[in-house]
Amino acid sequence: MKSILKKHVDGIIGMNVDSPFHIEAVQLLAIHDEYFSISREKDQNTIHIPYTNIVRIVENPNGVRVGGIFHQKKSFPIVVKIGHIVEYVPT
Repeated sequence: MKSILKKHVDGIIGMNVDSPFHIEAVQLLAIHDEYFSISREKDQNTIHIPYTNIVRIVENPNGVRVGGIFHQKKSFPIVVKIGHIVEYVPT
């Protein structure tokens, strides 16, 4: 995984950061031994994600097109899908 992601450091990639089904643009900041770091334009937070959370990586030099009926289509050189843990909050 590190070798695949390393080619895209400092670039914009697609990733499902907040929701399992919504791909958004993030900047890949750094590759570390156990995790990688990204940043989102909307809040400037740096997020560190362990490689064990990666479910799938889709890469295409011509661009991986994402989007749906209600979202504008976007294209990224690489799309990283991570697994999400469902957290329940007591009511």
